[in-house]
Amino acid sequence: MGNGAAMRVGPLGAWFYDSTTRAAEQASLSAEVTHWNIEGKAGAIAVAVAASWHLNNSVQANQHHLIQEVLGHVPDSLTKDGLRRALSVPDSCSAQDAAEVLGCGEQILSQDTVPFCLWSAQKYLDDYAGAFWSTASAFGDIDTNCAIVGSIVSVAVGKHGIPDDWLLSREPLNG
Repeated sequence: MGNGAAMRVGPLGAWFYDSTTRAAEQASLSAEVTHWNIEGKAGAIAVAVAASWHLNNSVQANQHHLIQEVLGHVPDSLTKDGLRRALSVPDSCSAQDAAEVLGCGEQILSQDTVPFCLWSAQKYLDDYAGAFWSTASAFGDIDTNCAIVGSIVSVAVGKHGIPDDWLLSREPLNG
């Protein structure tokens, strides 16, 4: 029921950018290895589909339809219920207030993490730094939340949307 599968699946969703259905199928398979519970699979599917879908749609379109598109791929679960709740949380809401409604990973469960992360990613699809600072401000499982949000938003903004000083501060990439 945890977040590990959702936390690592964003790049897989981007790989299957041309088919949200295939992204969902592959996310479910990748989650099975460590997350047999439907909640863990649902979280992975939601994140992979989010990363996949908005590569084929403009950021402007995604900011209003990302979660709605994801819902069509997520199996019935508490995670899906949370995503439905996320549709009713306005963009004008602060991250802290959204976390009060959706959770923010304090329970370390998909249903307590993924809805908030998709809400945050949807709100900040064109602002990588803003997505991180806002997501982190809600507290909870900050590293997991930022990994999930970052994997979705990075696909939207590309390398040029990541602050230069952040890129320079990372560990070197080998290979």
